[in-house]
Amino acid sequence: MRGLAIAMMLAGCGAPAKKTGPSTNGPDPRHSREAMVRETFAKLAAGDVEGLVALSATSEMFESSVDCSKGAGELDVAKEVSRVRERLVEDAAQAKGSVIEVVNIPATTEKQEVKRGEVLDGCVAKADVVVEKVPVAVRTKLPGTAAGEATTATVLLVSVGGDRWYLASTPSVNGAAYVAKLRELADAMCACKDKACVHTIGVKTAEWVDAHPDHEANAAGEKQAAEALQRFTGCADKLRASSFPAPPDVAAPPADAKVSPTGVHYKILHATGGARPAATDTVKVHYTGWTTDGNMFDSSVERGQPIEFPLRGVIPGWTDGMQQVGVGEKVRLWIPEALAYQGRPGMPAGMLVFDVELLEIVKP
Repeated sequence: MRGLAIAMMLAGCGAPAKKTGPSTNGPDPRHSREAMVRETFAKLAAGDVEGLVALSATSEMFESSVDCSKGAGELDVAKEVSRVRERLVEDAAQAKGSVIEVVNIPATTEKQEVKRGEVLDGCVAKADVVVEKVPVAVRTKLPGTAAGEATTATVLLVSVGGDRWYLASTPSVNGAAYVAKLRELADAMCACKDKACVHTIGVKTAEWVDAHPDHEANAAGEKQAAEALQRFTGCADKLRASSFPAPPDVAAPPADAKVSPTGVHYKILHATGGARPAATDTVKVHYTGWTTDGNMFDSSVERGQPIEFPLRGVIPGWTDGMQQVGVGEKVRLWIPEALAYQGRPGMPAGMLVFDVELLEIVKP
């Protein structure tokens, strides 16, 4: 769940917050809180940004809850207000047009209290504050889709001095919206015809996924999200592979390949007789790497940016193999797993094949 900075501060920063059960203080938890929750979902479904802004009354909430005027406070109220509005705009845009059915609003919620006078990241609480997490069961129907199973969407409310509720954070309304967006991005990736498109959609997708780590979905929704990402990756890999086809001898070094002192097989593809680097040198190269089944896993050529690195700071196969290459030359390296990533989790496994162009020995 996305949390407004002040609400998160009130919920766990500064002096230890005091967890409580159902409260009878402040706004009536059976009426005002429920009305606030229902109105939040109604405005989300309507895409009503201004209505959500009015519910949050962000500036008023900050001003009534904390005093940061002494100069020691780390909270930039203007920046937080602007950030909240940006999130409300995004949340409303994602939910607009959905039919959101509130299935259940629990009577018992998780509450945390901060007392007047407590210090929160250099700001002083001006009143007793209650932060309440309301895990609402909702069923959402996106335009053109069937209603999904009920999922949990958490609304974060703040009560300041027992006077009223403020909406501190809008919820991720459903896992279905998250899945729908992933499918849209997968469709865009699968429609790509060139590597520039793959890069653009890839960056867009990474940024969107990073900005939505808090989607809330049931098991079926999580499976659908994983399937969409798998399709996205499959299409991206297929196009990338077609742009950088594996060499015909990717499965094993040919008979005419030479062998370095440590056991790296290599073959000079373009010779210049240029100076060779020492193990202590830093080099600038362009490269593309494949696993022996022909899967291209990395390429500076694809990124359009050569890379510099000290030969002592890379896998042993590179340290040894690059000493067999002159400046301006291109080489193909077959690096055994023992000289590559040695089964390290998350890294390509087995023997790896690299086509490398040595552009420069970088002067210190």
